[in-house]
Amino acid sequence: MEKGGFFIENEPPLSPLQEEGPFPFRYVMLLAILFFVLSTVISLFFFNRSIKPTLIHIAELETERIANHLIQYSVQDFAEDQENMKDMVVMNTSENGKVTTIDFNAQATSKAMADLSRHLQKI
Repeated sequence: MEKGGFFIENEPPLSPLQEEGPFPFRYVMLLAILFFVLSTVISLFFFNRSIKPTLIHIAELETERIANHLIQYSVQDFAEDQENMKDMVVMNTSENGKVTTIDFNAQATSKAMADLSRHLQKI
C-alpha cells in the first residue's frame, strides 16, 4: 500500500493493558466490591447524619413516656400499701348522714408526700 493511506504499516506497539485485552475477572470483581463497600459506607454516613436528630427525639419521647408510666405505677403501688391514705381526707357529715364538708388533713398529706418522694427516689 502507499504511504499515508488508510492503513499504516508500522503501528506503534500496544500498551501492556491493550495486549492482554480486558481486565482479568479478579480485578474487575475487586474493583466492584471496593466501589460497593465505599459507596455503602459513604451513603450510611450521610443517612446517619440526617436521621440522628429524629432518632434522638423519638428516644427522648419514649424515655419520658416510660418515666411517666413508672411514676404512675409506683404512686399507685405506694398508695395501695399505705394505710394512712384514708387519714388524708376528713369528711364531716350532718345528723342526716349527708356529707357537709370534705377537708384535707395537712399533716397526713405532707407525711404521705414525703414518704412518696422517698419511695420514688429508691426507684
